[in-house]
Amino acid sequence: GLVESVGLLLSRPSPKRVVRVQFAVTWRCQLRCAMCRIWEKPKTRELSIDEIERIFSARDFLKSLLLVDITGGEPFLRSDLAEIVRYFAVEFPKADILITTNAYSVELTERLGAKIVRACSPERVEFSISIDGSESVHDELRGRAGSFRNALESVRILKRLGATRITFSTTLVPSNADQLLYIYRLAADEGVRFATARFAQSSFYYGQPELSESDWSDDDLKRAEDGIERIIAERRRREGRSLRLARDAYFMRRAVQFQRDRVRRWKCYSGTHSFFIDPEANIYPCVMLPKLLGNALTDDLGSIWFSRTADDVRRFIAGGKCACYTECEAFLSMRRSAREVCRITLGALKL
Repeated sequence: GLVESVGLLLSRPSPKRVVRVQFAVTWRCQLRCAMCRIWEKPKTRELSIDEIERIFSARDFLKSLLLVDITGGEPFLRSDLAEIVRYFAVEFPKADILITTNAYSVELTERLGAKIVRACSPERVEFSISIDGSESVHDELRGRAGSFRNALESVRILKRLGATRITFSTTLVPSNADQLLYIYRLAADEGVRFATARFAQSSFYYGQPELSESDWSDDDLKRAEDGIERIIAERRRREGRSLRLARDAYFMRRAVQFQRDRVRRWKCYSGTHSFFIDPEANIYPCVMLPKLLGNALTDDLGSIWFSRTADDVRRFIAGGKCACYTECEAFLSMRRSAREVCRITLGALKL
């Protein structure tokens, strides 16, 4: 919202005020996605509710949390997912909860979804459903027949259960670069919001799939760019001009530009205002940079977060020695740049 956006812009990023945590609650996954190798990771232990509480509870530097991003693997494979959501909702009353899911299991969506909407008020929980194209394209990319139909059925179940915040999120690779307008219209037909399109990127988190900017030809990028412009035009017709549309348009257009030049255009505060924790309690600055800060089972989270190692990683990031473009990392830092916010605001006038 507006108050949150202004607060992010005016406040100085500090490790004493973490605003976002991304938590992979499991590496398990039922799908075999072409753009991700998480499903190939060896089975590991997963943090219990008691361990999660010991790690996160009573932390002054987490009192400003605005978002807990629950991801995986596939979070719905955790039978205690609703308990995890309930804990974070109670412990961090200012924070929204984002659950990123492939929505493949209709049965788990219905069973756990019912518990989740009871565990936390629906306006605080967003379900981000991965949709990567039409049925044939989506199923091919996700590596499982029926994954498209199951995802749509799961969307309808969540709506029936009372979920009010459901979005579609798309991972772009060359083979689905022409699918964006279809996905946007599908979201509108299903009564949910098309949240974002992100280009697939390699990192330790995704299991280092063999993806790079060289996979994208100029023609592929032009198809993706055309799809983005068509979505922007259609949203403008449906919604009118707004700062949210200007922000989303700016972010998606910059994503295309990043694929071309790999240049970071604003300061990144990952590792300062946010961090990533994996299923074994390993702490990283983000999902893209493989610099381990420590393990929150063997050491105290606060000691890790304020350690010399963490400070060194922050200096590395501040020095511009890494670059990525994901909605998880780049989007939040973009909102803290006065220059970029001014460009977005001016962009709203030009829509």
